[in-house]
Amino acid sequence: MHTLKRIVVLATAMSLVGLGSVGAVSASAAPAPTAVTGASSSLSPALGAAQVVGTSKVAKAARIKKTKIVALSPFRPSGYLKKAWSSDVRPGTAPTGDGGSDCSWSSVSALNDGTYECVPTVLGAAFCWASPKYPGRVLCLESAWSRHLRDYQASNLPRTHAPRRAQPLAMELSDGSRYELKTGGTYPARQDGLFGMYLCANKVCASKDKDLAILSAGGHGVNRSRAVWTVRVGEVGGGDETFPAPKRYQVRKAWFIRNDIR
Repeated sequence: MHTLKRIVVLATAMSLVGLGSVGAVSASAAPAPTAVTGASSSLSPALGAAQVVGTSKVAKAARIKKTKIVALSPFRPSGYLKKAWSSDVRPGTAPTGDGGSDCSWSSVSALNDGTYECVPTVLGAAFCWASPKYPGRVLCLESAWSRHLRDYQASNLPRTHAPRRAQPLAMELSDGSRYELKTGGTYPARQDGLFGMYLCANKVCASKDKDLAILSAGGHGVNRSRAVWTVRVGEVGGGDETFPAPKRYQVRKAWFIRNDIR
């Protein structure tokens, strides 16, 4: 009898030991919790795996697959300004006095016919439109990121034709820096023969110690051979200084102008 009880006790102990071993194996085989970067603390743990997949997709979407073309068009087909745009001159207001700027050229950044560039270039009237609602004037961009138009009296407004290959008036690069096309005056340069075609236009590329620019050797300074355009960025000065070799950047966005006035 004592022998039978001892056998039962031993069998029970062995079973408990076996169950403990299985539990230990299961615990060691379970994967450690995955840290989800940027996940909200309010998310249910059950969403962890889905969140990881979602985060991966966002990362891929953030990569530049193609340079985005932005066509600025402040006028409706009727010739009136769209709601988002403004000017200091009212429709129908004729300019006072004679003369005006010569605006007989198309803007270099035009995607279609009917835009204007005026001289002298010191005016900064390089991206302009002429509307029948604003007689004797052109209305011109202040910058690619402003929705206010400056007006200039114009003396010569023939129908213009877009350039064969329009030049961006501004670009945003992969690091968030922005550059605007220089349209007149002396261009900053380097000893290696490159010069600044586009100048820094935001805090990302601004520096107290150096002036950065998108460089050109004589053309537009933009490589458009692939879906994602590229440019070279480097320091510029008076032309006789030696600077480090330029760095290549991808272009996230490129701004142009378009005429929708009929």
